[in-house]
Amino acid sequence: MSPRRTFALLLVLAPACGDDDDSGATEVGPGTTGASTPDETSAASDPTDGDPPTTSSTSSSGDGETTTGDGTTEATTTESDTGDPTTRGETGEPLDSAPRVAYLTRNVDGQTWPENVADEADICPAGWAYLGGSSFNAVCLLDSPGTVVNLTRNLDGQTWPEDVADEADICPAGWDYLGGSSFAAVCTSEERLTLAYLTRNIAGQIWPDDVADEADICPAGWDYLGGSSFAAVCSTAEARSIVNLTRDVDGQIWPDDVADEADICPAGWDYLGGTGYNAVCAGADGLALAYLTRDTEGQIWPDDVPDEAQICPAGWDYLGGSGYAAACSQASTAAIINLSRNTDGQIWPDDVADEADICPAGWGYLGGSGYNAVCSEP
Repeated sequence: MSPRRTFALLLVLAPACGDDDDSGATEVGPGTTGASTPDETSAASDPTDGDPPTTSSTSSSGDGETTTGDGTTEATTTESDTGDPTTRGETGEPLDSAPRVAYLTRNVDGQTWPENVADEADICPAGWAYLGGSSFNAVCLLDSPGTVVNLTRNLDGQTWPEDVADEADICPAGWDYLGGSSFAAVCTSEERLTLAYLTRNIAGQIWPDDVADEADICPAGWDYLGGSSFAAVCSTAEARSIVNLTRDVDGQIWPDDVADEADICPAGWDYLGGTGYNAVCAGADGLALAYLTRDTEGQIWPDDVPDEAQICPAGWDYLGGSGYAAACSQASTAAIINLSRNTDGQIWPDDVADEADICPAGWGYLGGSGYNAVCSEP
């Protein structure tokens, strides 16, 4: 386990592209209304440095890629009728919210791949479909709405294995334990929640320096679920879309170009606080979010395109930048995932000539983020 943990810690030191200061390591976060997650640092990075989530309604979570984001809810190990991640249930019709995505380095028995199991798919919980891998994580999908959260400490500030013998005890009461991702327990609930990972509140206060209780980092009316690395994990039942941004649509960063970090948020979005170098912003529900460092043609900004917005796929809106990535959104309930290898263990460009071949069969290719292909559920 030590190599996995070392890698995750190193990633947060990367500076932001186009910023003269070190304002912005880009998961995952870490992503979804499930999750977050996730970019190159996304799949194995920590939400506190803004590795952004990759799906709607949640902020980035720990090792997931983005998060993937990647929501937290009580696990029902309900399996989709076909077990095929390319479909959305029995009829193939889209759900009214994203399915659950989890990024896992170990299963519920603490086994890792390839040390303890021969097939990475065995890291996924029963009933979850294996989509491929992202860094040290297996990427798993449950075709059912809910929430997935990554937590390194519980509501009482306890950590595993220092304070609790069973990592499952890090999960909030009523949530199911899915396994772990680096230092974090990964937990799920059937309840659809919006998540934000915050290292400072809207007043700029941090814990424990300025507030005695980490729960005070959460916005008013939000619930505190525990902590994830340096971040407080906050939830609300209100359906929102969450984005982490180090620069606004005009390329401005805080505090260099704007006096108020809230001004980094897109027009009409609410400022919830900050995480690492990022402002955390809440917008309308029903958006799929993708964090991209290169477009579908392999172009990057500013080397190949003059406008970072050009990194976003056609038909997607540009919300600003997060670390090295362009943050892009589209009205959709599709899952967005980050993958560095496909279900056959192939990576790009070593084993496949086209990065799009890393995406699961039938999924759309949106571009790349670090070592990951970013894929959209059909």
